[in-house]
Order: sequence, then C-alpha cells, then structure tokens
Amino acid sequence: MNNTQFIKNCIKKYGKLDCEYCGKENLITREHSLDKIISLKIPISNNKNLATTDHKQPKAKGGDLYDYNNLAVCCHKCNGIKGDMSYDEWKYLMDISNKLINDLDLNHVNYDLIKKSELFNSIESSDFKKRVREFIKNKVIKKNG
Repeated sequence: MNNTQFIKNCIKKYGKLDCEYCGKENLITREHSLDKIISLKIPISNNKNLATTDHKQPKAKGGDLYDYNNLAVCCHKCNGIKGDMSYDEWKYLMDISNKLINDLDLNHVNYDLIKKSELFNSIESSDFKKRVREFIKNKVIKKNG
C-alpha cells in the first residue's frame, strides 16, 4: 500500500481530510478536481491546504513505510515542522505547544507572549524551540487569523 492509496482510503472513510496534528480542515490532494476545490472555498495559491502523508516513525528511525498505523494525514506545514522527529518527540512538541497555547491564551495577535513563558524558555534545544514556535504559529494563525 502506498501513500496515495492511504490518502484515498482516508477520503473514502471520512469524506474529507483534516490534519491529524494541528486540526486544519478540508485539506486537498493533488488529485482534487478544480470544482471540488472551489466548492470547499479553499485557496489554491500555495501548499498550506495540501494534504500530505507523514510517517509517524520515520524510515530513518526504523519506521515501516507502508504500515497504516505508522501513517498520518497532515498538512504540508506540520509535515515540514515535524521533519524527521519520531512520533514520541513530535507528540511531546505538540503537548508543550498546546499547553503554551492554552496557558497563555495565545492567538494571532498576542503570539509573541510565548517569549515570556517560563516553560518555553526552559527548552534548551534551539531547534526544538524553533519547531515549537512554528507549530504554535501555524495552529493559532490557522485558528484565529
């Protein structure tokens, strides 16, 4: 089973594609017809609404390429932010990010409050901090902007 078939099966099962990671709704595939894209009122000028298949456990870290339990539908942005992180690392990043969003009541206007957070500043890895900021920005701008 390949990634394209996985996406098609998800469309059949759920009727639409949503990002498993940030919740962005009505993602599109490269195979969507123009009529479908117009009916969903989805901008097609960039990859923000493109559905991708993510390997929760990357192949480089021992993940199975074709095991459905190792696949997730996600938006292009989340797939890029996750990169080669394992699913456990990614889940930890999402948990921290969601805690920051909730604790600080972050939105697209006050997003920069993250810099004042003790939790955020306790993160030592600059790469992990960058990914947390990108995930939060993607999630709060998607939700509020």
